[in-house]
Amino acid sequence: EFLEWRTKKKPVLFVDGENPRAEIQTRARSIFKVLGADQGNVHFAFPQKRIDATKDKGLKELERMIASTGAGIVFLDSFLNFFPVKNENDASEVRPALDRVTFLTRSLGCSIVVVDHTMKPSRDSRYSADITPRGTGVKIDWSDAALGLDEKKAEGRTLRTLFFKKHRICATIPPAILELDGRLIFSRVGEDSLVPIARIVEIVKESPGITSGRLVKEIRERINASERSIYRALDRAVSMNDAPISRTVHGGGNIHGARGSRTEYFPTSPTLPGMGENV
Repeated sequence: EFLEWRTKKKPVLFVDGENPRAEIQTRARSIFKVLGADQGNVHFAFPQKRIDATKDKGLKELERMIASTGAGIVFLDSFLNFFPVKNENDASEVRPALDRVTFLTRSLGCSIVVVDHTMKPSRDSRYSADITPRGTGVKIDWSDAALGLDEKKAEGRTLRTLFFKKHRICATIPPAILELDGRLIFSRVGEDSLVPIARIVEIVKESPGITSGRLVKEIRERINASERSIYRALDRAVSMNDAPISRTVHGGGNIHGARGSRTEYFPTSPTLPGMGENV
């Protein structure tokens, strides 16, 4: 099962256009050993020459590889290695290139996953959970589903947030937090693993009325986490049932302390006998 979905076993073809063969083979052996998986069901290909899917010759070579393995799902790693367009931001170039492999999915009855790099978020969007591919938005438009992985490091643990950017075939799926262990195996963990609420409460109780900027700074001194993860954790902490901290915004504007506003955090339980709640 994958995120509570029942899956069907089909041959997999992973065509790697940018990583060293030895490195991928080492990773694969580790994963297969731990999972006890059938290695014969997964095929790896490391083309010596670029397969340009924007050209007939490259598309036919890709079709031959898929047909010979009988793959039901094909991974192309990564976008520019198989679709060497001149400008990733030009929708008139990117969409026709991707439409060409749509023919293969229909004629061969397979699904194709295009691995791509994400764009760097702007400062204005650093608090959001918006993981977007680099270049034009037609990459998302073309896809039936788009998944984003955001790397996190929290208290010595290597975590990823799995975002479901788009999904045509099912209801909305919330982000999932995954932990990568030394065997290269992902397991699902709670969202509190990124920035523990208990750590936030500890700092707020030490400094009632602490501003958002100072709170974020103190959290980052103790936890190797991004600002986006911290602000998401603060939102959870003040909105949960029996919230352990409260938030007061002065001056209107953004609750995270931007655009002229000032945000302060208080513990909702007494810090000294007889003080009552801070609001």
